[in-house]
Amino acid sequence: MWIYSHHIYSKFKRRDILAWASELSLKGFSMSGKPGMICAEGHTEDVEEYWARLRRLNWKRLVMKEREDVCCDSLDFLKRQFRFEVFEEKVFGTSKGSSSSFHSDIGLLRTFLQEHNCSHIFELYFGINGDSQSPGVDTSVGEGR
Repeated sequence: MWIYSHHIYSKFKRRDILAWASELSLKGFSMSGKPGMICAEGHTEDVEEYWARLRRLNWKRLVMKEREDVCCDSLDFLKRQFRFEVFEEKVFGTSKGSSSSFHSDIGLLRTFLQEHNCSHIFELYFGINGDSQSPGVDTSVGEGR
């Protein structure tokens, strides 16, 4: 499950995000700052419980962007479907924005998602193709643009 938040700054929310993921044996990550992102992988019932708990918190904006359900016959097969080994908080080179807010380095996020075979999520979130090898994407800088 991929979740978008306008931002994740609160130390209490950040604590709960990690604690609940651990309690429910989820894998994935949370990205604090602006924007906020949460990826949760695990058994359907556990992921749904996690989503229910997150929704009970007070958010400026919280949206489930993507959900993938995998039917499997064995626990071993399910474990091979996970893209992440643990659940952890990721910080991608934040820079200070206005009013004491921190903005994540989206380029570092893109690289992280590529490394975990999740490039499509970058496009889903930001409307920009996350695959740096994609044709038609002009990434040049400088004169002639």
